[in-house]
Amino acid sequence: MCQRWTIRFGFAGDGYTNGFPFAPVARWPNFSQQPLWKRRRHFTTFTCSIPQLDTLESADAATTDRDSNNETVCAEATPAFETPEEARAEAKLRSARIHDHYDLLNTIVVRHEEAIHTKWPKESRKQKLKKLKLLLDAWPGMSANHRPDFHAFRKNADSDSEDFEPLERLHFMWPHINEEDLTRPNNLLLMINSRG
Repeated sequence: MCQRWTIRFGFAGDGYTNGFPFAPVARWPNFSQQPLWKRRRHFTTFTCSIPQLDTLESADAATTDRDSNNETVCAEATPAFETPEEARAEAKLRSARIHDHYDLLNTIVVRHEEAIHTKWPKESRKQKLKKLKLLLDAWPGMSANHRPDFHAFRKNADSDSEDFEPLERLHFMWPHINEEDLTRPNNLLLMINSRG
């Protein structure tokens, strides 16, 4: 069972801090007092979930302490951390890959930038469809809407599910990658110049 709660910083005398100025207070959100259209638009700073407790048998669950303050239960649910040496090695490997990819992208942009700048801004219907096909070949599943993250948030705001589909997660990670923006004449050129 997943417990959700919100940490907020209150001011003295606002009913949440018990007289201490700027004291952090954990309180359960009370959705029954909110209008229906506001109930799904709350922000939780973090979610505590212990998956091992959800998979216990019912007989074991009756005898197990489900309190998340139990050190043994939390220690079992906590993932193993990397050692500092492993983290440094992975960071070194990833930074080398990032620089290699940037160098490759930069050489491609330098070589083909002039051709891209002359051909991309053309606005005929046929050219626009070609652009769209090229973008969809390079990035399958690209959103058609401007700001796909807002669109996915609005779609899920009315449903009971709190999980987003994997494709919607990409919309949150890459909101600027969408058909509507990238088929406009200058947006892709600006993105290429800023990245390469």
